[in-house]
Amino acid sequence: MPTVRIQYKPGRGYDEILDRLADEMPGITAPQMNVNGRGLHDGGVGESEIMVEFYEFSPRDRNVNDIQITVMAHAFPERQTRLDEATNAIREGVMAILADFDRNVNVGISIWLVQMGYATI
Repeated sequence: MPTVRIQYKPGRGYDEILDRLADEMPGITAPQMNVNGRGLHDGGVGESEIMVEFYEFSPRDRNVNDIQITVMAHAFPERQTRLDEATNAIREGVMAILADFDRNVNVGISIWLVQMGYATI
């Protein structure tokens, strides 16, 4: 299950933007992380499989964006071959959200494809 981790600088008045990201990131991320022809937990994902987590940056953090969006997912070869395309598509989705706000916000977007195990109970 891909995870979207959203880190942000606290106290900057980003609550409305963060609420929209919480609601819309599954829909933005799922098509980019889905591997056609694979079942759930084997590369196939829909919006309900995208986990979204939020973390405040620490005052000790340095050189960070106002908001950092990091997608973490299994490193299936199909995802690896389209990594830049997926990153840009997620970027476009986030830009569409930001266009609704009259704010100058520095946002970074990255995808980390990693080897990992995953199980549910």
